[in-house]
Amino acid sequence: MNNIDIFKAISALAMAHCYDSFPLKIKLSPGELALSLGDEFWDESQKPISENVSEYVRNRSPAGIAKPTIEWMAASGLITYEAYRDSQFIGVCLTAKGLEAIESDQDRGGNLIQAAKELAKEEFKDQARTKLKGLFSEVLSWSIEKSPTVFQAVTNYVSQ
Repeated sequence: MNNIDIFKAISALAMAHCYDSFPLKIKLSPGELALSLGDEFWDESQKPISENVSEYVRNRSPAGIAKPTIEWMAASGLITYEAYRDSQFIGVCLTAKGLEAIESDQDRGGNLIQAAKELAKEEFKDQARTKLKGLFSEVLSWSIEKSPTVFQAVTNYVSQ
């Protein structure tokens, strides 16, 4: 599984948790999010170096990608958090931009939560992961579409 697929799955799970608890602030554990993904997301996290020995490849595993994913979501304005300690993000909440991106399609929020819940049911895991990645792609596309470009932002600032 490539990094972008892992990124989308973790991002969608994080957003689903935030959306389900909105407007309350929650704790998010990158490790727990990573562990909730299936084995196929961990395929490239180990590189064999001999017959019985493997090397951990941090930048190819959900465990190595989860924390930077949540940091990226905060930097891009989809979520906020107050602190990171004890391997958890504390005080995590959707921003107005993140909430609007989810709510821009009336079914997206419910679908996001349902897909996250289906990860717990063995028979729905593959479908849920696919649905989560697709829903996060929709949220990200909407967010990018609606965000002003750097040029527009500079133009607006200069004209003021």
